[in-house]
Formats: sequence, structure tokens, C-alpha cells
Amino acid sequence: MPRLQRISAVRNWTERHAHRPLKLAEDDDGRIWLRLDDLRQWMPGLPQDAALAQKHPGQVRLADASTRPYLEASAFAWLTRKSTNAPTLKLVAWLEHNVLAPARRRHAWADYQGHDGMAKYRDVLPANVEKIVRHVEGAPWWKLELDPRFWVITQGHWRMANTLVAGFALGLLALGVAGWLESKTWDVENSYLSWLWAAVAVTLWALVWNGAWIVGAVRTSARRVHEGVAPWVAVAGLVANMVAALVMALAVASSLGALLQGWWSHYGQGRGAVTITPMRSESGEVTRLGVTGHMGVGSTRALMRALAQYPDVRVLEITSTGGLMTEGHGMARVALQRALNTQVTQTCASACTLVFVAGERRLLAPEARMGFQPRPGPFGWLGLDRSSTDQVVADFYRERGVPEEFIQKALGAPGWDVWEPGQTGLLGAGVATGRTTADAPGAPAGN
Repeated sequence: MPRLQRISAVRNWTERHAHRPLKLAEDDDGRIWLRLDDLRQWMPGLPQDAALAQKHPGQVRLADASTRPYLEASAFAWLTRKSTNAPTLKLVAWLEHNVLAPARRRHAWADYQGHDGMAKYRDVLPANVEKIVRHVEGAPWWKLELDPRFWVITQGHWRMANTLVAGFALGLLALGVAGWLESKTWDVENSYLSWLWAAVAVTLWALVWNGAWIVGAVRTSARRVHEGVAPWVAVAGLVANMVAALVMALAVASSLGALLQGWWSHYGQGRGAVTITPMRSESGEVTRLGVTGHMGVGSTRALMRALAQYPDVRVLEITSTGGLMTEGHGMARVALQRALNTQVTQTCASACTLVFVAGERRLLAPEARMGFQPRPGPFGWLGLDRSSTDQVVADFYRERGVPEEFIQKALGAPGWDVWEPGQTGLLGAGVATGRTTADAPGAPAGN
């Protein structure tokens, strides 16, 4: 092989394409050089170094401290002009977008108009490169052998404004779907397991997409700085994209907070519906139902089935530490429609309180305790999803005549805290209408 000259390299760096490294160099004239050993990863039929040096004597040079030769970009364009090999065409398209086009912009083509130096750029890529790029980029990612995590937005090819608009558009689509699913949150009288899975799918989509959006914004910002844009401009665009992506993702997750909580309760924790036990009187009639356990998915339908089976029921005896607010609200609506009386014999907290206040007569046993607790979804610690769930709960309390001051105390506590007003406070606020006697649990005290 003839003795190779060494270029005056102003920059040596390494890029990665298809998970493989490619060493590059840029000389003081702005020309790009590609290391031949690396090119063979995508071009196995590339001639030997000596043959290339003889055929392109001015375009095979040394560009770093090693003795491995580099090929100038115009010679690479000539060698690939008739190629039909998919990896080679993808390399051509990738180089144009990620290396050569930015280099041309950096060195301001306008400065070369009318000068001999323009010839250095004229043959950087073949004339049909745009057609090749469109062909390669138009193919689906599985044909391009791309990592499916790197969607188009993550590649950082777009301008910062385009990244923001595209990310926001699909994020807004996810938010719209989440808003539609949120309208299904309180429809617990029917089977809504499909809505739970839909909420999980939309949340995952929003998180993955917005994560890809952030990755693309970071890469675009880095590329723009690399191209000579003022760092503060790139950082401002990056911050705008990241803030928008995070807000959109959290907005979707918070909109679906109640459904996600239902999914986690049912599938993650394996909690089922309440246990409903018919309680017979001395005459053998079922006029009371005992409601115990966690108010999980299916509790409202379980109550509806029990009332259909025992139409003479007039009283619900409730013992529950709570559960899903959606199910508590659904059971309360059923109790309200049937004009049932409610009674707490031991403990009633959180979602259970909705069922209690739905009663026409609301009685407390001597040992009964009630606790009020807001039940935010997975992002409730940020205060993001109390507005939807707690608003419905507050409106129901108001509908049942609970004083506003009491409601604010009940829902104003931290999500991990339980407020117990005591029987005196419950009776004074009208939340409970009376107490039961020890010898006649179903009868109010004093009767």
C-alpha cells in the first residue's frame, strides 16, 4: 500500500449507528473522513485499503494517531452510488442526517459560493441521496432493524419546535382518551374491568411516549449545540419540552387515578368485593343485610344482587375500613335509590362513610367508630388527582346535608391520615341521626 499522507484533523470523534461505532474526523477545510475498518461493518464487500488508496489517492488518508486509513466522504458517496444493500443505504441516510448535513450548515455554504472550495462539498453524497433517504426512512422500523425504543422523535433529527409540537400533539391525544375513560370511572353498576385495563394501557402509552419525547428533546438540544446554536437557546427549548412532557404525563395518570387504583386493588392486591350476609329476623324474614370487608371491584353489583334476592331489606349494617371510593359511591347510590337505613356497629372509614350517609336513618352502635380519609390515586401525594375523586365525594356529602365545615375537615386531612370526629361530632353535624340501644340494635336510643 502506498505511503498515506496525514490530514490536518481539527476534530476526531466517534458516532454510533445500529449499535456499532464509527470513527470520524474533520479536517481544517471542513471535509469529513470515515475510518475504513468501521465502514466494513456495513459494507463487507468494500475493497482492501491498498486498492482504495490506489484508486482514490487523494481521498484515503490517516486521520488519527493510528495507522488505520480514513476515507473522505465524497469517495464514500462514489462507492455507494449504485448500492442496493440495505445496511449500506441506511448508513448513507444516517450519515447525511447526522454528520454531513450538520457539517455543511456549520461551515456556511454561502461562504463558498463562486469559490473552488465549493467542489469539496458538491459530491459529498450522490445526487439521488434524497430519494435514498426517503426510501430508507419510509420503511417501518422492523425492516430497518432499528431498536424499537428509538422512535422517530427520539432520534433528535427534528427541530426543537417540531419536537415540541409533535410531542404535545400525541400527548394531547392521550390526555383526550384519558378524559373519556375518566367519564367511565363512576359507572360501577356494570362490569368495568375492561376500563381498568384500558386505563393502564393509556397510562403506559403516555409515560412511554412522553419519555421518548424527553429523549428526543435532549438529543435535539445536544445536536443544536453541536451545530453552533447558542447553548442558552438549546437549553430553553429543552426545558420547554421537558416541562410539557412531564405535565402531560402526570395529567394523564392523575385523570385515570381512580381507575388505576381499582386495577391495583383488584389485580395487584387481589382484593375482591365486600361480603354481604342476609340477617333474618325472629319471624324468618330478611330485612337487614350485613356488609363487611374491603369495598373492592364488584361491591356495588354484589349489593344490587343481594337486594334483588331480598327485596324486603330495609337496613344495611356496615363494617368496613373502606376501599375504592368509586365502589363506595356506587353502593351509596343504590342505598339511596332504595331509601335504606344504615347502621355502623363497629368501624366505618373512608369509602364506607359514603354508604353510611346515604341512609335515611343513620344509626351508630355504642362501640361504633367512623373515620374520614381522602383517597387519592397513585399521584395523590402531589395533589394531582384529588380534584376529580374528592369533588365527587364532597358533592355527595353536600347532597346528603353534611355541613360544609365538616366536609372540609373530612377531605382536608392528608391522604395517609384518618379524621375521627367521634360520635358527638357525628351527631352534632347531622352525619348520624341517632344511636342504637344495646338491647335493641336496630332501634334508636330513647325509643
